[in-house]
Amino acid sequence: MSIQLSEERDTESVDIHTPSLNVDPELRNFSYCIQNGVICYKENESLSEVHRPKSQEDRIRALIPLRDTLRELIELQVQDADESSIRSKQQELNQRYDAYQKQYGLLHGRATRQAFEDDSSYSLLCSLEIIKEDGSLERKSDIFTKRTIRPNKPVDHVESPEEAVILSVSEKGKIDFAYMEALTGIDKDDLVRQFRVLSIQIRHRN
Repeated sequence: MSIQLSEERDTESVDIHTPSLNVDPELRNFSYCIQNGVICYKENESLSEVHRPKSQEDRIRALIPLRDTLRELIELQVQDADESSIRSKQQELNQRYDAYQKQYGLLHGRATRQAFEDDSSYSLLCSLEIIKEDGSLERKSDIFTKRTIRPNKPVDHVESPEEAVILSVSEKGKIDFAYMEALTGIDKDDLVRQFRVLSIQIRHRN
């Protein structure tokens, strides 16, 4: 099947074949990958070979590992990986980005957009660049050098029954003594006794 590109794209045609290919369940939908040395595209449950003009194929082959490295760095931050792992992946991301920009230009550039805009992660890749109003690069984004994602860690310990009550109502929607016992290390009878004392003190103050 031959699909003619729009006037904004290359004037060459794009051939897409759909042989029987193994779909990686980890591959995001609407994403490019390399299989058996061939560029492929995942759409829903199908994986199709994609043939583009060489200039676009070269960009896609360089953008896939850049995209995957960025995704891996994000996942490391979400999982609260150690600093050594984060720094190592940041270094890899810097190297891949610098190599791409040196050879092909900005991720925001027209040629890169034409090659990779159908990939669901293209907008995420563009977030690597802080762009000036004139379209030139101002700087690389903070993810190259800093932790930009903080994991949402569940609270597993509090110091006081009062804090336990607040967290129980917030997280469970009720006073859950088993949950509060786990948070404080105080058994239910002691928690109840402390709540009674606290209640009496509050009434006296009022």
